[in-house]
Amino acid sequence: MCGIFAYLFNNEGKISMNKRSKIINSAVKSQHRGPDTTEFVTYDDRVCLCFHRLAIMDKSKSGNQPISLRDSPNQVVVCNGEIYNFKKLAEKYDFELESGSDCEIVLHMIKRFGIEDTVKQLDGVFAFIYYDMDTNIIHVARDPFGVRALYMGLTGDGDAVFASEMKSIDELVATCDQFPPGNYMTVHTYSEERNYNPIPYYNFHYPYTKIKVQTDYVMETSRIIYEERVRKLLEKAVDKRLMSERPIGCLLSGGLDSSLVTALVARHFPRGELKTFSIGLPGSEDLRYARLVADHLGTDHHEVVVSEKQMLKFIEKDIYQIETYDTTTIRASVPMLMLSHYIQAYTDIKVVYSGEGSDEASGSYLYFHNAPTPEAFHDECTRLLKDMYMYDVLRCDKSTAGAGLEVRVPFLDLDFIDYYMSIPPEFKMPHKGIEKYLLRKAFDGLNLLPKEVLWRMKEGFSDGCSSKSRSWYKIIQEWVETRITDEEFEVEAPTYYNPPKFKEALYYRRVFSKLFNERDNTVPYYWLPKWSGDISEPSARVLKVYE
Repeated sequence: MCGIFAYLFNNEGKISMNKRSKIINSAVKSQHRGPDTTEFVTYDDRVCLCFHRLAIMDKSKSGNQPISLRDSPNQVVVCNGEIYNFKKLAEKYDFELESGSDCEIVLHMIKRFGIEDTVKQLDGVFAFIYYDMDTNIIHVARDPFGVRALYMGLTGDGDAVFASEMKSIDELVATCDQFPPGNYMTVHTYSEERNYNPIPYYNFHYPYTKIKVQTDYVMETSRIIYEERVRKLLEKAVDKRLMSERPIGCLLSGGLDSSLVTALVARHFPRGELKTFSIGLPGSEDLRYARLVADHLGTDHHEVVVSEKQMLKFIEKDIYQIETYDTTTIRASVPMLMLSHYIQAYTDIKVVYSGEGSDEASGSYLYFHNAPTPEAFHDECTRLLKDMYMYDVLRCDKSTAGAGLEVRVPFLDLDFIDYYMSIPPEFKMPHKGIEKYLLRKAFDGLNLLPKEVLWRMKEGFSDGCSSKSRSWYKIIQEWVETRITDEEFEVEAPTYYNPPKFKEALYYRRVFSKLFNERDNTVPYYWLPKWSGDISEPSARVLKVYE
């Protein structure tokens, strides 16, 4: 994981020392994303670029950023990304690579094809800022699902600021929001009326074939075809993400998704060498299942058992790092950030695999059992994929980056998603009482995972980190009860945009507002189950289907 930052001045003129100092102080607030080196460069008193590097590909100085080409020194880029097809693109178009950095390909591609064709051909995850000093053009772009974080803000003077995390622009700008995933932007720096409108290059439109005949034979034959293709595409998605010059490990919750990813990664390591990591409170469901997977695969497993007090104490630090007040996102990110800090402190691992994206694409949150129609099921999957950059993807990016790690998420591979979402939703809906049936069957019979894990019911990370008898959300709510009275809640909660519905949510909101003043709009709504009646509690453990 790396951190990028760019400041675009609206007017010409020498940058004052005071302003430059303020800009630098803001830029370094996201230095945790790239602990290896930091570069801050000012170009023509027009553009400031900063890059915090976590060296994964080409650990030498030639991989440092801002990066430029020998024959084009006036075109530079800072890119937080992993471009998995960079070698294929270089070979296809006969580019001579000057470094081992996968991000270098962005320069070659834009030079030859322009920004739109470039982003459409990149296979990977990225957020980058490209500056051409000859044409005075800035290009900004973000990957389709927003796996790599990027924020944008405007000052009262018309300056623009971009950064991997909101904390690096919060004190500089009047307006602030996430740069939308699947979009790029072109800014003419000398234009009197700059255009800051993002342009979409990826649409979340996933057509699928309607099932005309639903006999048992047709359904079973189709299912087998889908299962085989899903298995091969997920295997390929895992394999292409193995590129790294730093040690690799796996976040292993013991749920289906992280366990599948871990098992597929483990095929590339001698037994006993792959490091896996899980975290939880005493009696955690996740710890128990993760141990089953680790023993089955023979990984070097690290089990981190934490106390209620430790997790509660971490909440405020967590909100500062992940930059949200969404309830379920905070619940899940606390243990994930704690585990990331453990990995940073006690191992040499810098790249971690994780299972995000599967639930959204599979429709496997437990509330999907209540989907009224296949069409509604598919539409909800699409909505979740489109919005996950504000929730689960935000959590996994910033929780790992907060400890200087790089996260890789094979389930959000473009080829995998495009195919998986083209499968008629009838095949992805809960079958025989179990969600994600097709995905489970795709790996059934291979001895890849223990049966009890392969067919384990969906358990959210925010729930699975605790025991069934004493859920993490109940622990938090008991604690918050001692800090917020009924009267305080009734008076304060309605005063907020997107009002909190219970005391726990109000507590998060108080912390967020103290850390990030007037940035409420960055969370458009609270993540909640659909088709589940009028509920405000996001934990799946309150749903009838959980029982």
